[in-house]
Amino acid sequence: MSIVSNIKGLGQDILDLVFPSRCVSCDARPLRDHIFCLSCNLSIGGTDHFDIKDNKLIQRLGHRVNAEHGAALYYFIKNGKVQDALHRLKYGRDAHVGHVFGRIFGKRYLESTHFTPADYIVPVPVYYRKEQKRGYNQSLLFARGISEITKIPIYNKLITKKASTISLTQKNRSERYNGLLSSLQVRYRKEIEGKSILIVDDVLTTGATIEAVVSQITKQHKVNIQIGTIALAID
Repeated sequence: MSIVSNIKGLGQDILDLVFPSRCVSCDARPLRDHIFCLSCNLSIGGTDHFDIKDNKLIQRLGHRVNAEHGAALYYFIKNGKVQDALHRLKYGRDAHVGHVFGRIFGKRYLESTHFTPADYIVPVPVYYRKEQKRGYNQSLLFARGISEITKIPIYNKLITKKASTISLTQKNRSERYNGLLSSLQVRYRKEIEGKSILIVDDVLTTGATIEAVVSQITKQHKVNIQIGTIALAID
């Protein structure tokens, strides 16, 4: 085998470590800098949240969160392709999924006329023991991908989750909110005052997590809020 062939093979091995060699939802080759193949990507499409002010994510949050704007990349449908990808991210130790989604979000963020460039990106925290078990905070991975494209710095330690919470999957919005609120702790940071922050998470379901995070941050700081998620859950 020639030196050139060896170099090409090594280059492909490196690419396969950074980006998957197979679509996360099927066995086809993914699009460049993506985790879905062309067919899967076309079938799931994307949301119109970056182009519409009163979009479904903003409507889900209602008047409980005063945000400049908010957007999700995709809709989360049970047993759908986006669920496949997010399960790989949260439970399959596929960290690159969060990073790739972040890069995609970052590009759409810069193209949107409804987002003004934030000063900081703040990922929703996870309890440290869960982060240790999983190996990462998936929202932080998403934030890193966004930051790579937008050049907006990440403020990772503004808010932390100081206690574990029991599974809130089957709880309603109010029960989720109350369960989360007391588990979050915000550190006062003078440099945050008067700034615009983009709060990011993987999935928005009832909106209780984002609401609790925003509530705790705005108790301590006067800031402009933006919201970004990989997906918005729909029935």
